[in-house]
Amino acid sequence: MPSLNVLVIDDSATNRLIVRKMLQDGEATVLLAATGKEGTEMAIEHRPDVIVLDVVLPDADGMDLCRQWHKDPRLADIPVLLISGERLADEDRAAGLRSGALGYLLKPFSDIELLAQVHLLDQLGRTHQKLKRRNAELEASNRELEQFAYVVSHDLKEPLRTISGYCDLLGRRYGDQLDEKAGGYVKLAVRGALRMQRLIDDLLAYSHVGKTNRPMEDVDLAEVLAEVMAGLEAAVEEGQATVEVGDLPTVRGNRLMLTQLFQNLLGNAIKFRGESPPVVRIVASQTNGRWQIWVADNGIGIESRHFDRIFGVFQRLHQKEEYSGTGIGLAICRKIVDYHGGRIWPESEPGKGTTFHIELPARSSPLDE
Repeated sequence: MPSLNVLVIDDSATNRLIVRKMLQDGEATVLLAATGKEGTEMAIEHRPDVIVLDVVLPDADGMDLCRQWHKDPRLADIPVLLISGERLADEDRAAGLRSGALGYLLKPFSDIELLAQVHLLDQLGRTHQKLKRRNAELEASNRELEQFAYVVSHDLKEPLRTISGYCDLLGRRYGDQLDEKAGGYVKLAVRGALRMQRLIDDLLAYSHVGKTNRPMEDVDLAEVLAEVMAGLEAAVEEGQATVEVGDLPTVRGNRLMLTQLFQNLLGNAIKFRGESPPVVRIVASQTNGRWQIWVADNGIGIESRHFDRIFGVFQRLHQKEEYSGTGIGLAICRKIVDYHGGRIWPESEPGKGTTFHIELPARSSPLDE
């Protein structure tokens, strides 16, 4: 087990010696400081595993020191254990923990109490460092993937456009010289190239969900649905669809993503229709501080065994000749809802339509801090 290095900052020489003895008996290496200034300098120089900090010092308030260290990249990751000779009120203890400290002990404390807290904070610190390294690795990997996606989109779409363009030109210029079978081959080649372009575009759209620097904002879902309806006007008219929208809330989120979410869901409701003209209902209610939103249709429905599968990338339940698309729309929907700290799930029976349930935080999100 690696050696534990602890910095003790206390203005009382007696307390420093007592705490040092307790920690050394627990096989820790101990550094001592009598003031906030001295302790800060020693923390920067020696990078201890844990700092044991008295709340009251002659030149500083321990909680204020914690706040300063929390903003200093040289010290922000070092776990701090606050100790006090006076019993603090609950709100003061809470303030101490909010300042960046991870633990609190009231003097006098036993060696067992001190060692338990110090070792716990040391483990928390080591776990935090591992998570930071893993996050840095993931961020580097994500940057590489984004670069790869850009290169793939550029390098693949260019030849696809060439194939599609020349096949189309071949059909128009020499169509009368081709027999029926050859003309069919040309059309299949054009359709294949166009489908590959759509697959690449949809895969890029999926990879870009959540890649934004725009802050979360209040988004009126009624306005979002109005925009979506305007964009799907041709599909609604062609399918003779009826779309009923109830009172919708304002949520905290990314407007562009939420527009894409409802555009995909509403577009699917119109596309996967049964024999009757599509009827889509969108309503919402609030429960336990979260919004429940339903997008219900009277379409062909989904078998329950496919509920998880439909959210996978490029997962299709039907042949492309039956229904157009690349099978990535619902995967994008789930990724958008996950980004907003919510959930999405279907309720459906074949031939009886589908209801997509969406749960979103009422006015806040984990990413809104």
